[in-house]
Amino acid sequence: MAGTGGGAEQFQLRGVLWGKAYSWKITGTTIDKVWSIVGDYVRVDNWVSSVVKSSHVVSGEANQTGCVRRFVCYPASEGESETVDYSELIHMNAAAHQYMYMIVGGNITGFSLMKNYVSNISLSSLPEEDGGGVIFYWSFTAEPASNLTEQKCIEIVFPLYTTALKDLCTHLSIPESSVTLLDD
Repeated sequence: MAGTGGGAEQFQLRGVLWGKAYSWKITGTTIDKVWSIVGDYVRVDNWVSSVVKSSHVVSGEANQTGCVRRFVCYPASEGESETVDYSELIHMNAAAHQYMYMIVGGNITGFSLMKNYVSNISLSSLPEEDGGGVIFYWSFTAEPASNLTEQKCIEIVFPLYTTALKDLCTHLSIPESSVTLLDD
């Protein structure tokens, strides 16, 4: 749960993993513009605004390894309640445009069923001679759980990642067609 500070240690103890890595090419922007939005780990509501209602630090120093954020998601459907996520930042390298986090509590539909969900976000620039842009890498791993399959985990994660990239386009003032999934 929030403030336990155990995410990094738990991460190191992991064995067999499920997961998937995705890469998107984003044109019409720069790595610094994307990082100015995505790199604020705590304020995920600033870029996944169609899903996340609010986000703030509950433990540690904002955007520093070990900090825990709490974010509240809008109800998935009419009549449902808001859901909450607590995630610990287990690695941050702003200079390299990357960070890793682990869900440590909450009740977000699907994600709360996964065991030791860890996600990695990193950005890299594309050469100007190739048209420029950014490669956005986003991956996750989770330990096998009796209540899920690896495919079900992917079906839970991918739609959220896709929505996040669409929201990012809005915040960058670029069309959604600027984003291309490179591998699936």
